[in-house]
Amino acid sequence: MIKVDIVNELNGREFGGKFESQELADEWIAKQVGKQSWGLNERSLLKENLPFELEERVIDEFAQEHLSTNEAGEEVIELVEYVTVKADYVVTKKNLNLSKTHRNKVKVENRKAEYPSIEELLHALMDHGIDSPEMQVLQGKRAEIKLKYPLEK
Repeated sequence: MIKVDIVNELNGREFGGKFESQELADEWIAKQVGKQSWGLNERSLLKENLPFELEERVIDEFAQEHLSTNEAGEEVIELVEYVTVKADYVVTKKNLNLSKTHRNKVKVENRKAEYPSIEELLHALMDHGIDSPEMQVLQGKRAEIKLKYPLEK
C-alpha cells in the first residue's frame, strides 16, 4: 500500500490518497500533474516577468538565443533570460507495506491461514476435553505458527 501526500506550498492546501501499488500511485500522480490539480508544475518564465512572490521559488536561471526583427527590419539574435520556478506543490510517497502495523497485520493473516481450524479445536475440546493430549497437540501447532510469524512490538 502506497500513501501519497501532496501539499501546495503557496496556499497550504493538502491532497492525497492510498494506492495498492507503486504503479497505481505513479499513474494517479502523473494524471493529476497533467491536469495541474494541485497547482502549477515546475515552469520556466521570462526573468523580466517573474512576480515578486515567486522569486524565492527560483531553482535555475538560463538564457536562450531568440531570432527577432529590429526596428530597421533586420533579423537579429538576442539573448533572452529565463528562470525555472519549482512546482507549487510537493509530493511525498510513503510505502505503508514497510510499517510495523502493516507487517504485523500480514503476519496475523498468515497465522490464521495455518492455524488448526475451528472445527478441529471444537472436536478436540468436545471429544477429549481442554486438558487432553489432543488439545495439547493443537496448542503446540499454534505455538509453532506463532514462532514462525512473530509479531513486532
